[in-house]
Amino acid sequence: MQKRRSVGWAALTLMVGTLALTACAPELPMPPVLPPSETEEVEPEEHPLSWYIDQVWNEQERAAGAESIIAGCMAFNGFDYKPEVAAKKAERDMSDDEVLEAAEKSGYGVTDDYVTQLGENLQEVTGANAEYFEKLSTTKQKAYLDALDGTQENGFEGCRSEAQLFTMDHDPARIYQDDDFRDLVTALGALPETISTDARSVALNVEWAACMREERPIRSTERADVSEEVRENLQELGDPSEAELAEFRELEVAIATADATCAKSIGWSERIAEVRDEYEARFVEEHLDDLEAVVDRYGL
Repeated sequence: MQKRRSVGWAALTLMVGTLALTACAPELPMPPVLPPSETEEVEPEEHPLSWYIDQVWNEQERAAGAESIIAGCMAFNGFDYKPEVAAKKAERDMSDDEVLEAAEKSGYGVTDDYVTQLGENLQEVTGANAEYFEKLSTTKQKAYLDALDGTQENGFEGCRSEAQLFTMDHDPARIYQDDDFRDLVTALGALPETISTDARSVALNVEWAACMREERPIRSTERADVSEEVRENLQELGDPSEAELAEFRELEVAIATADATCAKSIGWSERIAEVRDEYEARFVEEHLDDLEAVVDRYGL
């Protein structure tokens, strides 16, 4: 026989008392029900044009992602590998003093890049992983390079080829095939010329060119063309010897230092930034929807 659950006297008394109070209590005025307050629309976060460009066209960010994949792949194969992408400061953010310091150290980096590529072509390990590689036995060194670059037997599918797949998947060239952003890309491509043809930019470049004629004779009359002129001069050397490379690097540093010195003397960075920021702010205002859409679709 199922037992009834008993209710304690204290609980029963409390229940009766509560009901009595409810029945006898005077009706209290209720506060008026206020309409729901309108929530303020949150303004989208404002970014400079450089932020949108970096989300999509940041080559260094893609390189860092690829190097991270190489490091993981090499670890899987039993080797240490340090990602070799240095945290470079974008030139547009460098002061005149920082540009001058970099120029005095390595020019435009043209000769150094050439030497680095020679090392890569010879399948030598340089940079952050050189010391580790040198400590490996000859057999281990071969295995290291096989893991890194693959072998003829496996179609040269190594850790670098895995990283290349990542780079291809995040290649900003995809945007140029996207009709949705054709107008945006065209307008973005025209922006540097628009900035450079502004009267303030033209006057600034005239001052720079006059200074360069005194400091170091060069063919280029536009500051933006000087590093490319140096690169072309190196290519004209063909296959230079070590002595020729050393001599060329010295000339490169001299040209880059003169370039940076002239720029500093006329306040290039501050003056060109004023012009650039004005045009870029206007560009963001006029193309904000497309910029946000391209970041959503292709941002890293």
